[in-house]
Amino acid sequence: MAIALITGASKGIGLALARLMAEYGHDLVLVARSKERLSQLQSELTSTYAISVFSINADLSQSEAPTHIFTQLSQQNIFPDILINNAGLGDVALFSEANLEKQKQMIALNINCLTELTYLFLQQRRQGKQYWLLNIASTAAFLPGPSMSVYYASKAYVLHFTEALAEECKQSNVSVSAFCPGPVATDFQVSANMPKAKGLKKSLLLSAEEAAKFAYKAIFDTKVVVVPSFKNRMAVWLASLLPRKLAMRAVFKSNELSG
Repeated sequence: MAIALITGASKGIGLALARLMAEYGHDLVLVARSKERLSQLQSELTSTYAISVFSINADLSQSEAPTHIFTQLSQQNIFPDILINNAGLGDVALFSEANLEKQKQMIALNINCLTELTYLFLQQRRQGKQYWLLNIASTAAFLPGPSMSVYYASKAYVLHFTEALAEECKQSNVSVSAFCPGPVATDFQVSANMPKAKGLKKSLLLSAEEAAKFAYKAIFDTKVVVVPSFKNRMAVWLASLLPRKLAMRAVFKSNELSG
């Protein structure tokens, strides 16, 4: 069974994916910043399923993190067949009023780390094996996002980078996909300073477990861009029909804090 490396594995979609992939019998490499949560998850999965779990405690916003991860794996003779770039950070604020350090951290995590991990993953490939890459983007990737300008731009990068990479890898042994969920019921909204954000209606939210099921299917699907659920696909389609300025104003309104 393929070995999967999951970043941001201690909570949200990453946690749900780790549990789902363990259930399907995948050995796992779990990466997250919380050492305690990782340890608890490793114990849970190895005691429940007949799998191996290797955990790496790392702050992925630090520039040395990707090399550190693959060096550790190489030393343990672990070579992942699946890379899921799930870790991400958001923030709601007008850019001119935002915390600059948080914006820089977002770029480091959402863009720089994802790019370098992807490169290192592709470098460790071997002939005669199949590999899968899943980058977690967002429906935010399809439009500019006033009040979340850096986050939306970072997800646009993830989407376009993944699409280009999929074309480059078309004739190779690597399957490449971008998973683009809408809002998911995790603590992302809290960390992004948006617990009261307008537009985050419960009827539009996938649970982390639902999102993980879509994401797992996306890994082995032939589609390059996967938008889960009919409501999210409709939202993306409708946004593409609107004049860009109107669509952007609608995003701006939905991102405004209500409290």
